Amino acid sequence: MKIRLSLLAAVIIVVLLSLAQIKEAAVQEEIRIIETKEYITEYVFIPKVKRLTHTVTNNEPTKMLVTGYTAGPESTGKYPGDPSYGITATGTKVRMPSDNEPGTCAVDPNYIPLGTILYVDGYGLCRAEDTGGKVNGYHVDVYLESVDQVYQQIGKGKRNVWILSGFNE
Repeated sequence: MKIRLSLLAAVIIVVLLSLAQIKEAAVQEEIRIIETKEYITEYVFIPKVKRLTHTVTNNEPTKMLVTGYTAGPESTGKYPGDPSYGITATGTKVRMPSDNEPGTCAVDPNYIPLGTILYVDGYGLCRAEDTGGKVNGYHVDVYLESVDQVYQQIGKGKRNVWILSGFNE
């Protein structure tokens, strides 16, 4: 009798473990299906990410404060010839967006992680590679080559920003 009960208990445990594995596999498949809906061209859209009271989604832009900065002393306090002139907080060289590569932008890494790729209305693609003393919260500071470009192209104001990748990679 004891052997039969032990055998029955073992069978029940095996069945329960199998059901748990099947359920886990189903959940993983569901996650894969959801993730495949997140892809757009070569940039990966991210699922909703909640930071404080603000939600950033992959389907719609977020209004953020957008400003511009240069590598010069008016923005960074550094002059040409300084070893760290034009070098970002992540160690990359600042750049404008091109067909091959996103431009550089500064963010508050407590809100937007460094490495995140953004699309800023009126600027284009940029990668969060820098930080700034006055860049706080949902604020994106895009790199431009001259002060004139900063004032003419960007100025200071709220713009649509799409977060394309970086949060969950």
